Amino acid sequence: ASSAAALASASSAALLLPAVAEEQRGEEAEGGKAEDHPSTDPSGGEERTTLLLENIPLSYTRHLLLDTLNEEGFMACYDFVYLPMDLLSMTCSGYAFVNFRTHEDGRLALQHFDGFARWRVNGPEICRASWSSFCQGLPAHIERYRNSPVMHEKVPDVCKPMLFVLGAPAAFPAPTKRVRVPRVRGKTSTRQRITGNDRAKAGEPPPMVVAVCCG
Repeated sequence: ASSAAALASASSAALLLPAVAEEQRGEEAEGGKAEDHPSTDPSGGEERTTLLLENIPLSYTRHLLLDTLNEEGFMACYDFVYLPMDLLSMTCSGYAFVNFRTHEDGRLALQHFDGFARWRVNGPEICRASWSSFCQGLPAHIERYRNSPVMHEKVPDVCKPMLFVLGAPAAFPAPTKRVRVPRVRGKTSTRQRITGNDRAKAGEPPPMVVAVCCG
């Protein structure tokens, strides 16, 4: 009975995936260019705290990413982590957003992870780290995601962005408006697959592909 329930839950999540991804891509398109987005960094770079980590192995999970951050010396240095996942292939999308508590922590992480290759899985990927041109700072990320369909109760928790306080997981602030229920599109829906080799272009926020993965 438990196996049947798990299968039903996975099937339901799979049906939600195309709709969630499609709605989120629509939100990104409405957001405009990075320089026009209210969440971008106006400080000229001196206060930036959010990194974009690319070329993450596609077999990585959120759990492995957190282990990597912690074991490489950055435990309790970050307060936001988001690793988009692809349900259909059961792989991550190859990139992640990590916000650090201070600019100095972010600067050290940028130096550490640019060229990083000591992954917890076997693979040839060499990490590419850069300051995110999409969204900067914890308040901006909270504002960006708190009302997003990715935060809907029907989306599995493992697919959602995570907040941390001194290294401990923290609850995401409540939405400020009704979170839309992902609309089921069926098999005719399309999706865009993101790999670790895709570069987040300046001024073009990456799509957010959501899925279930054991983390």
